[in-house]
Amino acid sequence: MRGKSPLPPSNNSLVLNWVHGYASSSRGSVRYTETGKIAYFAASLGVVMTPPAKRKRSEGKSQMFNFSHSDDVTCMATCGSVIASGEVGKKPVIQIWDPTTIVTLHTLSGFHKRGISNLAFSADSTLLLSIGEDDEHSIAIYDWKNDKLRLSSKGDKSKILDAKFDPSDNTKFVTVGVKHVKFWSVQGTNVGGKKGILGKLGKLQPFMCCEFVGKDLVVGTADGKIYRFVGNVLKKVIDAHAKGVNTFFKTPNFQLISGSKDGTISFFDASLNKTKTLSMVEIHKGIFRGGVKSVR
Repeated sequence: MRGKSPLPPSNNSLVLNWVHGYASSSRGSVRYTETGKIAYFAASLGVVMTPPAKRKRSEGKSQMFNFSHSDDVTCMATCGSVIASGEVGKKPVIQIWDPTTIVTLHTLSGFHKRGISNLAFSADSTLLLSIGEDDEHSIAIYDWKNDKLRLSSKGDKSKILDAKFDPSDNTKFVTVGVKHVKFWSVQGTNVGGKKGILGKLGKLQPFMCCEFVGKDLVVGTADGKIYRFVGNVLKKVIDAHAKGVNTFFKTPNFQLISGSKDGTISFFDASLNKTKTLSMVEIHKGIFRGGVKSVR
């Protein structure tokens, strides 16, 4: 009598089994966890994937999901055993969750409006920096373990594309974005910023990403260069890629890896000498299209 019963099935609940794809429009949206799993986001979900065995592409592959967001996730940061993720929305929240258990540990809310574009942990993991999508691109710093907003400030009128704490000093951080590089200092609950000085070496343009190599800030530019700052002054320009530099990853021994809009990944030693370049378009012919948005 299949199809003729007026009653619903005895078990009509749905269980999410697999998410195909991820938020490829966001840069830095794929991360490794400390246990070697792959964390990323898709729509309103945080996803943690156990990769398959190298020789058997399907065996052992699985996903787990964090359902704590009520709107699309826009950014992610990792630090040790936790992940922070931010969302879009009228009153967006930041969720702090464990990628091993998928349990949400903290929810930070009440400050940002419209959305959250960037997140970054301090080197000692005690603080979390967030950037808002409001007109002022507002900045917040949280003592996230105690669910406390430590301080807030207006950011920059121009869109902020990346932000990082100074790894040697929790009272300093940097933001980069559309036509700006800015070095920020915290004194108590006050925040002040000074612009990066480009001089004759640099070109004012969108600055896509940033990272610290040793004590120096390196910035990826829209025209494929890497700028190295000493203090807040540009001291060196490196030809890195044919198109914009989308993302950075710093290895434990201070080597730098960059991913570009041209579909290549470049490797640099601690002195920013290029040692190798890989073309994802050539390696994955017919499969890889577009630029490299995340490297880890």
